[in-house]
Amino acid sequence: MYLSKLKRKSNKLVNGLCLFSAFSLSACNSVQAQDLSKLPLSDILKQEYVGETPQQSSQYDFFIGEWDIFLTEYDKSGKVKDTAKGVWWAKYIHDKRVVYDDVVLFDGKGKLHAGYPSLRTFSKKLGKWVSMHMAPLATQALCSNVGTWENNEMRIDAVCRKTDGTIQGYSRVRFYNITDNSFDYTWEDSQDQKNWTLYVTFEGKRRIIAQ
Repeated sequence: MYLSKLKRKSNKLVNGLCLFSAFSLSACNSVQAQDLSKLPLSDILKQEYVGETPQQSSQYDFFIGEWDIFLTEYDKSGKVKDTAKGVWWAKYIHDKRVVYDDVVLFDGKGKLHAGYPSLRTFSKKLGKWVSMHMAPLATQALCSNVGTWENNEMRIDAVCRKTDGTIQGYSRVRFYNITDNSFDYTWEDSQDQKNWTLYVTFEGKRRIIAQ
């Protein structure tokens, strides 16, 4: 009798915790009373997330997948400085709440270079996308970005900082000419947000790999 009463009290306590805690992994929903260490990560991530995913999270649907890219770099006078080929890939994580993307590039000598991995998420408070790009090993500036989807284009404004925190410059990025299997991309730089120079362009083609 005592044990059954204790069990009922324990269940009430667990249910109360589930109601008041938005991050209870130990006792809520279908994972209740399970040992998480024995569950595959894929099963854990199939659980229902707290809250709703904003409709605007679908604005990056065009970008999800793998892309062959051709990059052209320009000098300050607008002349072609270099070209490269690479692969850019993007995926949703956390039930479309976040976009993760990364890129690798091959230079003219066939050497592989790491690109800028980034995380992008839509802020309902701002009504815009916020994202962060980071150079591997912090060899280049760290850029924080604010993006807006309009007229079938993604436009992004960025502030880039040196590793000591001082501002290195400003950038503006544009995804445009977007189709199911292609897009164009430009990246411009500025020191004063008034005078802009073209830094790089990307031509993206969706990768179709034969199985």
